[in-house]
Amino acid sequence: MLLSRHRALTLTAISERLGRSKSGMHSILNTLRDRGFVERLPAGGYRLGTRAWDLGRASFSFEIGELAKPELEKLEQRTGESVLLGVLDGFDVVYLRTLPGNHPVRVNVQSGERQPANLTSTGLALLAALDDSQIAAMLPDDFR
Repeated sequence: MLLSRHRALTLTAISERLGRSKSGMHSILNTLRDRGFVERLPAGGYRLGTRAWDLGRASFSFEIGELAKPELEKLEQRTGESVLLGVLDGFDVVYLRTLPGNHPVRVNVQSGERQPANLTSTGLALLAALDDSQIAAMLPDDFR
């Protein structure tokens, strides 16, 4: 979950946030990298790999995206606009299904992508449905 909330993290940052030794985390990250669940970037950071994304797509949330697809397609055809289906995961929006619309200027987001809720219209709409105490409980530490 830690890597899913960040574009990339260093070994030191991962170790500190999880309260584990760097040598122990290095071993775990190498195993995850060998199996495709984590990628090591040239600059030294780690991010989720394609196997982790594939595993996530197999979850129930992505089944919802498939079930909703016919209705989302109807909405896209009626409006010509981009259509996004997203859910909150902590303070992030995870997009379950995206359809591009037919206008030259479009929302550029892919299914499975994650964005901070406060930076997207989808996230702001989802946050607007919550009361202040619910939002406060999910705020990241750097927002407090």
